[in-house]
Amino acid sequence: MAFNWTAGAFTQITGHPANRLQKRGWEELVYPKDKPLLKGRTAVLLSGRGDVREYRLITADGHLRWIRDFAQPIRTESNGKVFVIASAQEITAAKRSREEMNRLASIVEYSQDAVMDMTLDGVIVSWNLAAERIYGYSLKEVKGRTGTLLVPADRMGKTARILSAVRRGGVTQLETVRIRKDRTLIPVALIAGPVHDASGQLVGISTIHRDMSQLRNAESALQESASKTAAILTTMVDGAITIDENGMIDSMNPAAERLFGYVAADVLGRNVKMLMPEPYHSEHDEYLGNYLRTGMAKIIGIGREVIGKRKNGATFPMDLAVSEVLIGQGRLFTGIVRDLTDRKRLERQILEISDREQRRIGQDLHDGLGQQLAGIGFLSKSLEQRLTKKKVGESADARQIAQLVSEAIAQARGMAHGLHPVDLSATGLMSALRELASTVENTFRIPCTFKCEQPVLLSDNAVGTHIYRIAQEAVNNAIKHGKARYVWIVLLRARDTITASVRDDGIGFPEVLPEKKGMGLQTMRYRAALIGATLSILRLPTGGTRVDCAVREPETVLQGETDGKDGKQSSRRTS
Repeated sequence: MAFNWTAGAFTQITGHPANRLQKRGWEELVYPKDKPLLKGRTAVLLSGRGDVREYRLITADGHLRWIRDFAQPIRTESNGKVFVIASAQEITAAKRSREEMNRLASIVEYSQDAVMDMTLDGVIVSWNLAAERIYGYSLKEVKGRTGTLLVPADRMGKTARILSAVRRGGVTQLETVRIRKDRTLIPVALIAGPVHDASGQLVGISTIHRDMSQLRNAESALQESASKTAAILTTMVDGAITIDENGMIDSMNPAAERLFGYVAADVLGRNVKMLMPEPYHSEHDEYLGNYLRTGMAKIIGIGREVIGKRKNGATFPMDLAVSEVLIGQGRLFTGIVRDLTDRKRLERQILEISDREQRRIGQDLHDGLGQQLAGIGFLSKSLEQRLTKKKVGESADARQIAQLVSEAIAQARGMAHGLHPVDLSATGLMSALRELASTVENTFRIPCTFKCEQPVLLSDNAVGTHIYRIAQEAVNNAIKHGKARYVWIVLLRARDTITASVRDDGIGFPEVLPEKKGMGLQTMRYRAALIGATLSILRLPTGGTRVDCAVREPETVLQGETDGKDGKQSSRRTS
């Protein structure tokens, strides 16, 4: 294709000189990816028809510009040559504008919100797929009808005011109600704004409708859930307290208010350790920080008995169960607390009744059965002596009877002492533990040593009884469960602390307790709590178990002024 003449507009559009086409041709300027758009053009022109194509040219500075190319054949020579006149119009801006409009139209069409265009009189011109889905009408059904088709009767006046405001150039946003095709109401968030043409003239109204049904349902469900939760927290018997990651109180229910004596407004935003006595008060922040750093929980998800502190400073036992809730990037800890004061009082009364009944039975064994056995022993001894004098062969049987009665008397006295171990004298605990060691040796035929380097004299019979019962249970466990071959009982005083310790050489305390635990371990812990003692159970690396019960020395403890004869004694008998 040869070019005879080129207009000056060619240089304006492409930046190339006018003689560029004569030298190198037109197709070299066409963007390579658009060359297929020119396919078949020559055949069209040779047939005598005009042709219009849109494609991109490469300008002299390397940019791309869209042109609309008009070509029209004007005559054909006898030699078959065709003369064509062609003109090109730059359409880059229009092309980009059209592409942008297509892009925006696609966005509108596939938006999840209903988009509706109306005339200034409120007549529907178009709406998208979301509008069809939300309202149930197709475009064909609503086109040419007014937007009041969707407006409830009681909202007509407000809708008219919205249209009037938009005609004045304003934009309106509100939440309202509209009607679906099936006549059901739907809550929507609506935005209405003006539409202007290229000259800035107001030509229409555009509205966007967002279906708020799911949001309203979710809000309603959330509100209902919150109301139920609030009702439960308000009416529950147990106290409920929530704290944040810093230990600051976030909420407190009425039961917790009654329990601690505070009004919720007085504690919100304050550290929860204000509800704890020492040493928990000083240790709480460290425990919480350690959990946040390591994830190792000592109470979270476990629950245990702790001590709480009321507003008036009084302390009380309580059961505490803590759970963790993740909320967004943070977390809350919820503590459910139950006052154990009444239960502890009842348990203490039951235990005291049990102890009194054991003492009564022990006293009956000593004064009743023991005295009768003693009388039988005296008669059998007398019978043996008479039969011996008469040289009767049955005298040996009488001697054996007397010996068996004597052993029965010893066993009855041991049982009586075990049931009523600690007398009201200051040395009662030492004597009772010494007797316990002796009873173990005689009953189970294993060595049991009692050691007390320095006299520990107690005039508080209740404290002494609880310490004895703890030691007695520890010894029984060592023999029954630990299969001990040797047991050591130690009583000592170090500064202001009295410690009773039971150690054995058995198989050791199990690392994992069985699901069905006996009452012995629970009773030991409960007795320790009653007297404010610390109970520890250790599995020894060399084998065996050690149980320590340590209690701060009460005012009733007497400093022994004896020569230590009773205190420094190791009760070690061999049968």
